[in-house]
Amino acid sequence: MRVAIATVQVPFISGGAEIHARLLRENLVQRGHEADIVTIPFKWYPEETLLDSLRMAALVDLTQVNGEPIDRVIALKFPMYALRHPRKTVWLLHQHRQAYELWETPYGDLHNMAAGEAVREQIMAFDNRALGEARHVYTTSETVSRRLLEFNGIESTPLYHPPRHHATLHCRSYDDF
Repeated sequence: MRVAIATVQVPFISGGAEIHARLLRENLVQRGHEADIVTIPFKWYPEETLLDSLRMAALVDLTQVNGEPIDRVIALKFPMYALRHPRKTVWLLHQHRQAYELWETPYGDLHNMAAGEAVREQIMAFDNRALGEARHVYTTSETVSRRLLEFNGIESTPLYHPPRHHATLHCRSYDDF
């Protein structure tokens, strides 16, 4: 099966989301699938650029590439889960948190932008539509599933990824402390 892992990337930044995508790809390949990571750049400021990112993601068509069909897409991050594919599954790392639980907190800045409220409303409508198109919505934790239900009314299933180097983990005897 040909599987595209769809995500976004902030240029020159690499962290847990990028590791997650890479390990997902490696595990799919180990299980006999052809898999690749497809990214678009992401910039959340100014707010007009954030809205451009929504439009850009919605224009991505991964039904086929180079004349060959892509059998399944696993979308990981906002706003890439808006891409077009009939067999799209979302494994949501998180939404654009500044529009949700970080709204009007010291940890977000969307509420400080001139058009912040309008952009927030557009993000929420975008998420409801894009996530509603997915065949399945999984999240990386119960916390993300709870947020998705609370803010968007969307049911999801937490699917925890295995820790890095999980094959080296093992159980041994222990003492009664």
